[in-house]
Amino acid sequence: MLRPGGQLVAYDLLMSGHHRAMKLDELQRALRELPLNDITVRRGRGGIVVRFNARVAGGRGGSLPPPPR
Repeated sequence: MLRPGGQLVAYDLLMSGHHRAMKLDELQRALRELPLNDITVRRGRGGIVVRFNARVAGGRGGSLPPPPR
C-alpha cells in the first residue's frame, strides 16, 4: 500500500521465449489503469528487464489497492 504522493519504483521481466510474462504494451496498459501519475517505463539492456516508476495520485482514492491474497 502506498499513500497518496508515494513513489512506486519497480522492475519486472518481460515475455521471453517460452516463459509467460507480460509484454511491454500489457505492462504499460496495466500501469495506466492504476491511480498513478508520472509513469515512466524503460527497457534494460537485452530488452527482457523493464524498469518502471510512478507517483501515486494524490487526493481521495489515490492510494493503490492492496495486493491480492
